[in-house]
Amino acid sequence: MMRFLLFLIICVSPFIDISGISLSLGAGISAKNLLLYLGAGWLLLQNALGQPFKSELQSIRSIQSCFMVLIAYAIISVFIASQLIHYPGYELSDTAISLKVSLIDPLVFFMVFFYGTRTTADARSLLKLLIFAVSIANLFTIARARGIISFGVPVMTSDRVDGVFGDANETGTMIACLLPVYVPVILSAKGFGRIFWLVCMILSLVVIFLGVSRGAQVSLLFGTLWAAYLCRRYLSFRVAIKWASAIFAIASIAALIAGRTYVEGYIGRWTGVYLSSAADVSSGRSDVWIRAFMLMINSPVSLITGFGWDTWSVMGFQIVAHNHYLSLWFELGLVGVVGFLLILRQLVTTALTTAAVADASDRNFILAFAFSFLILAIGIFFVLLFRPWTYLWAYIGLAMRYTVNVRAASRINLDLHPEKNLSKPMGTSLRPPTSPGRRITGD
Repeated sequence: MMRFLLFLIICVSPFIDISGISLSLGAGISAKNLLLYLGAGWLLLQNALGQPFKSELQSIRSIQSCFMVLIAYAIISVFIASQLIHYPGYELSDTAISLKVSLIDPLVFFMVFFYGTRTTADARSLLKLLIFAVSIANLFTIARARGIISFGVPVMTSDRVDGVFGDANETGTMIACLLPVYVPVILSAKGFGRIFWLVCMILSLVVIFLGVSRGAQVSLLFGTLWAAYLCRRYLSFRVAIKWASAIFAIASIAALIAGRTYVEGYIGRWTGVYLSSAADVSSGRSDVWIRAFMLMINSPVSLITGFGWDTWSVMGFQIVAHNHYLSLWFELGLVGVVGFLLILRQLVTTALTTAAVADASDRNFILAFAFSFLILAIGIFFVLLFRPWTYLWAYIGLAMRYTVNVRAASRINLDLHPEKNLSKPMGTSLRPPTSPGRRITGD
């Protein structure tokens, strides 16, 4: 039942985004949300009937705790902003919907996909389904941009392609985050399956070219380098060169498919950096960031407390912050920024520590998760995501379920076979060797 609901959520989300049919059931409620809440209700029912959630890693509980602190603080700030300060134009009903969509729903997505998936095999299957659904959406984007089809949501804005996951920056950042997952999927596939997933990866790269998003490209480059440094004990220089060459070849194919116009636009946006002002280089972001920071400086207490949830627009800003961290700091103060950074830190450290005890095939997936999280951490410095969070928190929930299960399996294996070195690639032993006369049993 639960697996079927998760399957439906993954399938319905891209259908809504591709077709442009909202399937709205009311303010802040859609068919996708209904399926999500059914999944949450089913999990709560199972818990009430005597099938409680398994005791998980402390890091997972920390992620949930950080979310709860963010939600509680946001609710308090809404009460203060609406009932005590009375910001002009601050609508309580709109703010409540925004809080549900941007903070509560992501937590529900994470928990439903994490607790709704029980086995590593299920997590791997749903991860493949998720990136396949994203690849289908990318195929639609390419076909729509090329004029091959005309139905569904528009994807073109002037000389750039936005995609079905939001504007070009949102779509590019989301795809960049999910790209590392294609690598272990391709490695684990055989025959035609490997070719199939390779084509899916090329489709994703084509959409990045079509979007011409410098933020997505910067996050992909520096997030990959950052992750490669942190994961250096598991990576060899020879393999890195091999994959760099392969990705360069794949990117070249993607550029050919994208077409000369988009490649020239891509090159032009980068070569013009040296001749442009800071505002032009950042596409106007720096001006918005400076204005927001100066507004906070003029009200020093806001540097600690923030102005309150969903107050960005009522402070006179006509465009969004284009920076997830600045948006949290502006509205929720240090609690918002620190809470979200702690969530990212727990995600990365959980993946890295689990990679030390995972076998080769599982390690490939777990390292891909670490790469994804770090690419996302850099990407959201340049963009404020909206629609992609539905997919990303579902992905994070599945990734953490996979990671937790691998950690649990390695612990059981270590308990049953304490003489086995599960982190052999690191060249260290988990416990000292036994004396020749001592016999270790699996009891």
